[in-house]
Amino acid sequence: MMRKEGMRNPTDVACRLDNQLYLAEEHYRIHQVSADDYRYDRWLTPESTPDTFDIYTMSLTSRRLLVVLEPRSLRQYSTTDKRLLRTVQLPQYVIELYHAIETPRGTFVVCHQGSAGDEKQYAVSRSQVQT
Repeated sequence: MMRKEGMRNPTDVACRLDNQLYLAEEHYRIHQVSADDYRYDRWLTPESTPDTFDIYTMSLTSRRLLVVLEPRSLRQYSTTDKRLLRTVQLPQYVIELYHAIETPRGTFVVCHQGSAGDEKQYAVSRSQVQT
C-alpha cells in the first residue's frame, strides 16, 4: 500500500484504460498513481502550471481528465501528455459546482447550485460546448 507522507484530503478518479489513479490533494495538486506498480508522479502542481486553481472534483473519460474548479470553471487535460485541452467558464448565476462529466458527444453535464431565476436552486445543466 502506498502512503505519501503529508497527503491531506485526497479525492480520486481511476482510469481502466491505462490503470492509472488520479488523486487531487489539498485542492491544488493532482498526483498520478500506477495501479500496476504503485509508482506515482506529481502530475499537476502549482509549480507546473502558470496559474493557481482550486480543484473541487474530477471525472475521467476517454483519456481526458475533467477537473471541476472553483468558482465556476472546468478544465480538461489530456492524460497522455498533461496538456490543457480547454477551459470552460460557466455562467455567472452558477454559485457552486458539485460535479461534471463529459458526454460521448463532447458536451458536459454539470451539477451545480444557482440558476438564472434563483441562486438557491440546485440544478443539473448541459453545456453546449463541443469538442
